[in-house]
Amino acid sequence: MSLKAWNGSSFVDGAPKVWNGSAFVEPQSIHVWNGSAFVEVWSAEPPFVEYTETFTTVGGYTYNIPAGSEYLDVILLGGGGGGGASAATRGCGGFAGSWASVTLVRGVDIPTGTTQITGTVGAGGAGGNSSAASGSAGGNTTATATGWAGLTANGGAGGAGNSTSTQQAGFGAGDNVFNGVTYVGGTGGATTGGTGQAGNPPGGGGAGGSFATLSWRGGGAGASGQVWIRAWK
Repeated sequence: MSLKAWNGSSFVDGAPKVWNGSAFVEPQSIHVWNGSAFVEVWSAEPPFVEYTETFTTVGGYTYNIPAGSEYLDVILLGGGGGGGASAATRGCGGFAGSWASVTLVRGVDIPTGTTQITGTVGAGGAGGNSSAASGSAGGNTTATATGWAGLTANGGAGGAGNSTSTQQAGFGAGDNVFNGVTYVGGTGGATTGGTGQAGNPPGGGGAGGSFATLSWRGGGAGASGQVWIRAWK
């Protein structure tokens, strides 16, 4: 944000100075009254640039809150469930991880002095690995911070083994549109003639194993979850 001053022939950029009672000093910002509230018309700080950081590695993560941000969009996706194994019939596909989203206003929903958000990226669930075994659930994806209770996106349920109660292909997470931004989820594992295909990251469920005469086929693993944090002003 710039402030221009008249130098006698033209308007030029320059840092303003104010009298503090003993000397002229450069202020951090200048606000004016618009009739109902004070609004900032000049700041010594450079303009804040919106930025989104993603975390894809399973396990713990740490996000450093950028100075100058006013809002934080926290978007979580749980890990996808694993597909069920076949036996006398095929297995069912694992379910996708769930979405969870929130906007945090700094100084309102989260203390201004809080500098980090921490949490865990959920793992994908294992596929059923023995005759008629169901797939395992995906892990939860979480976020928390000092002064904020936090947010959780649940992992998807595993697919049933030796069952036709739901589709054989893994379930996709779909997309999540939040505050005008689209966050893309992974598709489910595809149906094949053998072992179920793994779900696609982030959050896709694994496919169920296909029927095999006198044998069984394992389910595909679910995909890991993901975290997006968007800082804006």
